[in-house]
This record gives sequence, structure tokens and C-alpha cells, in this order.
Amino acid sequence: MKRKSLCGKAGLPIAGGFLLLTAALVLGSCGLHSIFYDISTEKRPAVPRVPGSPSQIALFDGTLYVASGKLFAHADGRWGDPGIPQPPRRLVDLAATDDFLYALSLSGTGAKTGLWRIAKGGGNWSEVGLPATVQNIFADGADLYVGIGDGDSYSIRKISGSGSPTELAGDVGLLSGAAGGFLVTRSGHVRDSSGNSVTSDGAVFMGVIDLGGEVVAVSRDGILYRVDSGGASQITKSDGSIMDTNKRLATGALAVWEGNVAGKEGKMLLVGVQSSSSVTTLNNGYVEFPLTADGKLDPDRDRNDAEQLASVQGQNAQYRTSLGRLPVSHLFQAPVAVDSERTLYASTLNSGLWSFRTRDGVLQWNAED
Repeated sequence: MKRKSLCGKAGLPIAGGFLLLTAALVLGSCGLHSIFYDISTEKRPAVPRVPGSPSQIALFDGTLYVASGKLFAHADGRWGDPGIPQPPRRLVDLAATDDFLYALSLSGTGAKTGLWRIAKGGGNWSEVGLPATVQNIFADGADLYVGIGDGDSYSIRKISGSGSPTELAGDVGLLSGAAGGFLVTRSGHVRDSSGNSVTSDGAVFMGVIDLGGEVVAVSRDGILYRVDSGGASQITKSDGSIMDTNKRLATGALAVWEGNVAGKEGKMLLVGVQSSSSVTTLNNGYVEFPLTADGKLDPDRDRNDAEQLASVQGQNAQYRTSLGRLPVSHLFQAPVAVDSERTLYASTLNSGLWSFRTRDGVLQWNAED
């Protein structure tokens, strides 16, 4: 009798617990990657120099900053003392406009917040007069947008240049991003930079990014939306299918990555994802969407999942056993002006700040140590 491959679709003459287990392992290896190969590429996790759940990375006055309890700056190849005064209290987020670095802090054990800023060229931090219920901050050019609320109602304030905060809109849901002159909220509202309503969609928007050629938002269920003066519309590929993260939840982490794609310089939109199942952590990390040369999503190319990620430069198995297991809250690629290697960073939930760079002679994702 001709024996059929275990990788086939039918005819598995299997009996007994041991053979069932063996078959399961073989079947697992018939896919795009082997669990045994993944294990062989796993690197020992480093102890993160920036621990916990780090903030957004902010580029300000030629220096990279990140916050996790306190302020860190990147200098001489590692994260450490910021070189400027530490803002008061426990820091939870950062944002940088053209002229100011902003830090969001918490005081005591409660949720009382404070917003602080420091100008280019040094000096001291000064507190910005706002209610003590600031939830998040987002910079867009010279402007800072502030989400304020207590769980029942939310509003948006705007700070332009060195001016004072002004209210843009009330009862709009929690602010979740600002980019390209547009604001998005968790309640589906899209507004322009003056606070005017562009649309009110049913989507739970998690973030928004300016790709250069278009502004794109992502919803919690992983669907990509094009945002313009006409509103927010789901983005489709040439075949009519919707661009999404394939049943993985979007965390709101968004970044444009530039680097070697199939032997030439290319760009990808990186979208942070989180497994929708509590059983597995294998669908965390991020996915990629190819961009065209003019900064738009490419309708003719497929999404890159863990096995195809261009940004890991062939180290896909190592990615799967490291960052691919962690939910990512923020992504950032350092520009060549401050980092000739254009290092890609990821702020994780509870596992510190990670980066993709050479360690021990091998490119790998690991915690910044």
C-alpha cells in the first residue's frame, strides 16, 4: 500500500496517543515555519533599561526621548540620563511639537494628572494649566492636542506654539490620535485641526498617521481607513478586499519604516497588533502594509505577517520568538539624521522598550539594555 504523506489532506492511518502527538508535531512543521526552528533562534531576553510600559518616543531638538516613570534620552548608543531636568512626578507619556517637549505625569496613587513642557535650548519645565484628568497627548507639527475626560465625558484641547490651551470640541469620545491635520477618537469621531466635525463613524479608532501621500487611521478591529476632508472610508485593495490586520486587534501603534525591501529601498506601514484570543500570544507584535513611492498604501500588494516581515531583514523566526509574542503600544524608526542605522523601536506593554538592531553580531529584536 502506498504511504501518504502526513502533510497531505486525508488518509492519516494514525492510532494511539503517541502517534497522534507525533502527527501533530509533524503537521505543525508542514506550515511556513517549524516550532523547533523557532526555538533554535530564540535569544535570551535582556533586562530592559527602560522598563514597564514606555511612552511614545519623541524626537526633540535632535535627541530621542522616551518616558517610563521618568525621562530617558538616547545618547552614545544607549538610553540614559536625559541631559535636561527631570519633569516632576511619575511620567506616563511624551509628545514633541516643533518648539516644545511635553510630558504627561501622574501624582500619588490616583489618576490626577499634570502636563509639563520645556522649550528648545534648555531651561526648566513649566506646568500647563489644564484639568487634572488628561488622558493622552498627541503632537502634530507645531500643535499639541490633549484628550481630557473622566470616563463619562471627554473633550479635546489644542495648544498652538507657546500659547494657552483652547477647547476644540466636547463630548467627542477619548482622543486617540492626531496627524496630517486630523484628529480621531475612540467613539468614531474625525475632526479637523480646528475642531470641525468631518464625520462620525461607528469605528473605534485607535490611531492615525500621515504617510506623506495620505492620512490613514486604524480601528480596534484592525481595519484601515483613509481620512480626508470627506470623512473616513475603509481602504480596499485592487481585488475589492478590505485592508485589515486579519482578525487581530489593533493596539494603535503606527509607524512608517524605511529600509531594504527585496533588494531595494522601500517603505512599509507598521501596525501594532494584539491577539484576539487569550489562549495564545503568537499573534502579537506588528504587521506591515507596503507603501508606494508617493506615500500611499499599495492596493496591489498583500499585507506582510510574521513570516514575511521585511523590517526584520530575514530574522523572521527570531522575531516570532521575541517581539512577536508581545503587545506593542508604540512604534518608532529613528531618522538617519540622529541614527545612521535607522533603528526601529517598540514600546511594549509591561516588557519595556525594545529595538531591532545588531547584538552579539546578529540582528535581533530584544529589550534595550
